[in-house]
Amino acid sequence: DSQKLEAAAGPLPTRTKVWEWDLEQAKSDPYKTEVLQAFQQAAQNAFAVPQTPESIEISNAVYPELQAAILGDKTSKQALDDAAAKATQILQDA
Repeated sequence: DSQKLEAAAGPLPTRTKVWEWDLEQAKSDPYKTEVLQAFQQAAQNAFAVPQTPESIEISNAVYPELQAAILGDKTSKQALDDAAAKATQILQDA
């Protein structure tokens, strides 16, 4: 019930039954239905970032590379290759 209250206020639910309930509640709102379905689909391939001592340092190295790709400063491949190289170096130095 507490997740239903939270879902009604906007945050995304974490339980399958609450997702189903929230989608049912959103039937009269095409926008909310589309948003919930998009997040539900994305969640199927989501995973938690492993919490290691190097996680923050790796994030600080990777995110600028992703931003460079988004801004068009680098190709996606180049940004991902550079991010992978930086992350690998951080882990090797650990």
